[in-house]
Amino acid sequence: MNLYNILNNPKIYNLSQLILSPGADKGIVREINNIVSLLTVGKNILDVGSGPESWLWKINLYPVGLDISSKYIEYFNNKSKIKGIVGSADNIPLKKDSFDSVWSIGLFHHLPDKVVYESLREMTRVCRRGGNIIIIDGVIPDKILKYFIPWILRKFDRGKFMRNENELMNLMPIKRIKFKKRTVYSHNGLEAIILIINC
Repeated sequence: MNLYNILNNPKIYNLSQLILSPGADKGIVREINNIVSLLTVGKNILDVGSGPESWLWKINLYPVGLDISSKYIEYFNNKSKIKGIVGSADNIPLKKDSFDSVWSIGLFHHLPDKVVYESLREMTRVCRRGGNIIIIDGVIPDKILKYFIPWILRKFDRGKFMRNENELMNLMPIKRIKFKKRTVYSHNGLEAIILIINC
């Protein structure tokens, strides 16, 4: 059994996040709170690539979770007020215009470019007009020597498609972006790009 298979266990995955990205819990929650202060997220929320626990729970938002891992969704459903479903980001098994906001936190670095494009199309399809798509995804540091530890962590991340900022932005619908921010969210210097996109 390799390391990546071990991380399919939700409890081990959650523990690995605490160890490899100290302080990320507070940093990501702070950024989510900042986003929520900028916009109305609505009542019907989808978390694409939710994993075993949605980050949104930490600020008392309860989205429908969507994840390709049945183990993660089983764990999610045992802990959540609103149930999650097993499904793929590039083929969301939900109706058009179903959600006020669609979130994706830490998913895109697990997806090849073509699947990111298709996932954005699907996220737009299930998001109501006037709603928002919120993306938070890790990026590789620009300066390897200055940010060596985060650079190493990104290179060995389970996500096989970790990108730098420019590579990630090249996949985005630039004309529909209404907010963009780069942030350091952990004590060891891990960085993410935050985007709010009009539906």
